[in-house]
Amino acid sequence: MSGAPAVPSTLEARLAAWWRDEGGPDPRAPLLLALSGGLDSTVLLHLLVRTAPSGTELHAAHLDHAMRDGSAADARAVEAHCRELGVPLVLERASPPPRSEAAARTLRYDFLHRTARSLAAGSLLTAHHEDDQVETIFFRILRGTGLRGLAGIPRARRGPWLHGSPARPGRVLRPLLGVARSELEAWAADRGLPVRDDPTNLDPTWSRNRLRLEVMPLLESVHPGAREGILRLGRNARATEEALDALLTPLVRALLLPDDGDGGVRFDRGAFLRAPAPVSTQLLRHLARRAGVRLDETGTAGALEFIRAGPVRGGVDLTGGARLERSGGILRLTARTRT
Repeated sequence: MSGAPAVPSTLEARLAAWWRDEGGPDPRAPLLLALSGGLDSTVLLHLLVRTAPSGTELHAAHLDHAMRDGSAADARAVEAHCRELGVPLVLERASPPPRSEAAARTLRYDFLHRTARSLAAGSLLTAHHEDDQVETIFFRILRGTGLRGLAGIPRARRGPWLHGSPARPGRVLRPLLGVARSELEAWAADRGLPVRDDPTNLDPTWSRNRLRLEVMPLLESVHPGAREGILRLGRNARATEEALDALLTPLVRALLLPDDGDGGVRFDRGAFLRAPAPVSTQLLRHLARRAGVRLDETGTAGALEFIRAGPVRGGVDLTGGARLERSGGILRLTARTRT
């Protein structure tokens, strides 16, 4: 990989600083870029090539969803572009094609995590940017999300492909999350980057497109600065969530019981019931995250009712794929086994 130019652009300088920050990837481990061939990931590919420390092993991965005519041509263009830059590419075509936006997303991340695992990648890089953050927070507001959902997309989170290797945990990193799409457009135009335009991005049947093309301009006409207001809401929610986590962590540790090898988390019922009601709700959700499950409003209410008034021995299945069991004064929260 080449070093940064003598007079880097603003975006190049920001990416170079990201490499130096603690939130950046470990350049000693292979890195995998999710590369669609569109504007966002193409710009990130070039920025990574320009700014990565010497010796960085960068790979790219492209999944052809095969959901429209022309997708195979896009895949060939991505392949040629990576070959020109000297970046190894893992290319795969979906068969059969997914039938929905949600199915396509699931298939794409399954492919990316599988590829990251095969490369022993330390980080998976995605090109989510500031406009994606706005859309995500807005959608979550419409769904009635809680504080954690309002925080939006995290800059980094643990990746699932290396969970069995505590010494080298995988991470999903999003170095462009603080960059507006307009900045990416200007950067690409100045350099004449070979960006593939996906015509489905203009299809109003996709909810994200309607939000971007219709709803956000309307919100800005009603309240200029709506976009920045949504981003500020997300930042405030994340700061509050982090503060809450810091306060809850010692309380959770006091509840936890030693792992007996049967999975999930075990905790003390008596200690849990001594917490004030509003705190116990947050404690339960914190414990659920440790158990690898996500409790919605209904699941949380059901769990709290079972803890307070359920049988001394027994269990209950909760919405969201969780199971809560009680044996005397010991509670266990796990992911429900599918049969």
